[in-house]
Formats: sequence, structure tokens, C-alpha cells
Amino acid sequence: MEQTRGAAVLLAEFVRTGWTPWARTVVRHRADALAAATTELDRTTKDRRAAETALTTARGEAEELGDRVGLARTRRGDLGTELRELLDSRAFQDAVSATSRVEGLREQLQALAGQLRRVEERREGSVTEVAAAAEAEDGAATATDEAESAAVRAVERVRSAGRPAGLHRSADRHLPARDVPALRADLSVRRERFTRLTELRGVLDRAESSAVRSADQLTDREADLGEVVEQRELAREGVEHAVDALRRQLREWNAGLLVAKADERTVEDWCDLVAELTAADPSGSPARQRGTSPAAAVARHVQGVRDVLGTRRAGLVQRRATLVTRHERATVELAGVLDHAERPPDPPESWRRRDRPEPESARGAPFWRCVRPVDGLSADEVDLLEATLAAAGVLDAWLSIDGELTTASGGEQADTVVRTGGARVDANLTAVLEPTAVGGVTETAIHAVITSIGWHDARPGAASGGTWLAADGTWQCAALSGRAEVARPASFLGATAREAARQREIVRLRACLPTTRLCGTTARPLTTWHGARKCSVCTPRL
Repeated sequence: MEQTRGAAVLLAEFVRTGWTPWARTVVRHRADALAAATTELDRTTKDRRAAETALTTARGEAEELGDRVGLARTRRGDLGTELRELLDSRAFQDAVSATSRVEGLREQLQALAGQLRRVEERREGSVTEVAAAAEAEDGAATATDEAESAAVRAVERVRSAGRPAGLHRSADRHLPARDVPALRADLSVRRERFTRLTELRGVLDRAESSAVRSADQLTDREADLGEVVEQRELAREGVEHAVDALRRQLREWNAGLLVAKADERTVEDWCDLVAELTAADPSGSPARQRGTSPAAAVARHVQGVRDVLGTRRAGLVQRRATLVTRHERATVELAGVLDHAERPPDPPESWRRRDRPEPESARGAPFWRCVRPVDGLSADEVDLLEATLAAAGVLDAWLSIDGELTTASGGEQADTVVRTGGARVDANLTAVLEPTAVGGVTETAIHAVITSIGWHDARPGAASGGTWLAADGTWQCAALSGRAEVARPASFLGATAREAARQREIVRLRACLPTTRLCGTTARPLTTWHGARKCSVCTPRL
């Protein structure tokens, strides 16, 4: 009885001086953690709203950019229509026709000049013949005078009639012999000659009239040629103005572009193609059929930009899908950590374990829930102790409420179980662990388990058997033995370690969320929130 009273006094003293302050400290720490989690949730909500606002703004900018592209396409269509109207205009075609007519008139003028030269040559020949006839007439008059002097009375009338006709030589030749038929024959010949001269005179007069008419036509054609030249100059000036206007419009259109903007050299090449539209081709084919149309060059440039943007968009969409998956997984994990105060160790991967009941079901609990480190252990010692328990397979082993195997429907369930039937050893885990009743498992059952597992400062001798752990990380479980090293801070032994592990996981997941944050208008990841830094993809660089 005295021992019982002494134990009760010691227990009350422990509760008053040890357990109660510790419980208050744990409750205060958890309250601080809850307040910090609430503050972080509010901050996350604000960041989400800011991101949604940035997404709406970016979508508006994308719609405005689409409107600009539509206006640019309409403008390009109007320019193409104006160019086709210029090529099909009546003034341009009239200028080409007038040039052809001028060439035809020039050929006609050359032909008329040749005819005029031939007429002049024929007229000179006729003048020579007339002069010869005059000389012949003078000879005939002389012959008639001689005939009259020889036979004044006989041939007075013949000579007087023959002299004007130029038959004095014929009279001199035939009158002495009184050859009248010969004189008549000479007269007929003279008449034929005069008839020929009269015809030639008519031809000469007609040639002179034709030459005058040709000269008048030539004057008219020269006037028409002057008008055609003026019209051609006006048409050339109009074409030059249209070319300059189209070049200016191309430069202004390119300057107003944001995504498909071309460099100055490319724009100048387009302007050169505009100038080539007005150049005459010996084959007579239009410029757009020769592959030098500026519209085709602009279309090729725009299509190239579209292909580049399409390829980039496909890659970014693929990256966005991956990042969205990572973001969703991190968000789900963070929500799970925030919703649960404790996170058990990961289940085994090489074999299938049963679904363990929750602690509230009072059907048992894992070993790490049933114990806590004793006071006075350093953080390094707790870390190595947890690593050693995990290596030996004890940390996550199941402890039922009766300390026996877990069965269902008369068969043993798939699980790793620690039993309470082991023999007590002198140097045991009570040196570093204390029992904590949980899940219906009493402290007595837990104490029986930890007293059956040995604890040493270092690996004991070869004769040591059973299950034991050592402070240097070595352990033995029946025929199995090994040594563990710390890979991470303790996360399961004691409520303090579990809360610290939970906070570390929250910090890690929250640190991962900003790196997988996505811009609302693109699929590019940002290392900071969209509202804090401008997305480089939202600003076109082409």
C-alpha cells in the first residue's frame, strides 16, 4: 500500500510538473500552426484572384491582337484589289494601244516617203523627156523653114502645120519625095507621145496631191503621237504614285505588326517586287505569273510565321499539360497534408498490405504511434533511433489490442505485426522510448513489446540473440542483422517529430507550387506569380 501511495504521489507530481506543461506546449504549438495555416490559405486565395485577373487581361489582349490581324488581312486584300484594278485600268491599256498605233503610223510614214521618192524620180524623167521633145520641136521648126524656103508655095501649109507639131524633120525628110503616108505616120507617133505626156502629167498631179494628203495625215499622226506620249506620261506618273503608295502602305503595315513583323531587308524586297510589277516582260506574262508578286511574298512570310507559332504553341501546350499535372498533384498532396495532422509512412511497394483501420476504431495502431522518445534525447539521437527502427522493420509494424496476430474470417491478414509475447530483457527500449496508449492498445501491452526488444549502446557480442537495437544504428531481428544511417529527420517518433515532419512537407509543397504556376495566356511556367512579373511569352518578340 505504501508503494502504491508513493507511486500515486509520483504520478501526480509527474502529471503536474511534466505532462501538463508538455501538453500545454503541444496544444499551443498546434494552435500556432493552425493560425499560420489559415494565414497561408488567405494569402493563397488572394494570389489566385490576382492570377485570375491577369488571365482575364491576357485574354482581352489576345482578342485585340486577333482583331488587329483581321484588319491587316483586310488591308492586304484591299491593296491587292487596287493593284489588280491598276493593271486592268482603261488608261493603262489605252497607253499600250496608243504605243502600238504610233509604231504602225511610223511604218506607214516610211512607206509614203518611199513612194514620194519614186514619184520624184519619175517626175524628173518626165521633165527630161519634155525638154527633149522641146528640142525636137525646135528642130522640126527649122526643117519646116528650110522646106518652106525650098517649096514655099507647095508645102506652106504642111510646114506651117508640122512645125508646131514638131514634124519639121519629118517634113524635111518626106516632103521632097512627097511621102504623105510617112508624114502621117510621124504625126501619129507625135500624137501618141503627147498623149503619154498628158497621162504622165496627170500622174504627177495625182502624186503631188497624194503627197500633200500624206503630209497632212503625217501632221495629224504627229499630233496624235503627242497626245499619246502625254497620256503615257500621265499613266507612268499614276503608276509611280500607286507604287509609292503601295510601298508606303507595306512599310506602315509591317511597322504596325506585333507578331509577324519582318525585318527591313525583307520589307525592301517586297517594295522591289512592287516596282517589278510595272516592268514590261518580253514574254508578255503578268508579274504575278512570273513568281514576283509582293502579295505572294507577304503571304509566304505570314505563313512561315504561322508555322513557327504553331510549332511553338504545340510544344508549349505539351509542356503546359505536364506542368498542370504536376501542379494538380502538388495541390492534392498539399490539401491532404493540411487536412490531416499526421501522415503515416508510405506503404510497401513490393508486396500488398491490408488496409489498416484508423486509430479511432480502437482496433490497434502502428508501433510508431504507440511510443514516443523519452525526455533528454537529442534530435540526432531521435533521428538515428527512428532510422534503426525502420531498418529493422519495427517502426511501421502493427500492434493489435491483444498483442497477437491480426486475423479476419479465420485467416491471418497481410501485414507486419509486432507481438507482445516476447521475453523481457534487462537492457530494453524503455531507455529511449515511452509507451503511449492509442487505438485501443494499452500502455501495458506497449510496455511489454518495448521491454522485449533489447537496447545497447553499440553492437553487442556474437552470442547475443533475439531482437535488439543499438545507439550506433546497428540492429538484429532473429537471423537478420544490419546497420542504419540517417537519411532524413525523424518524422514519426513522437507528436513533436510528426508535426515537424508535417510542417516540412507543407513548406516543400508550397515551395513547389510557384515553380509550377502557369501563365493564363500561354503554357509557359513562371518562377513567380503572374501578377508580380510580366510573362515573357505574353509579349510578342517576332
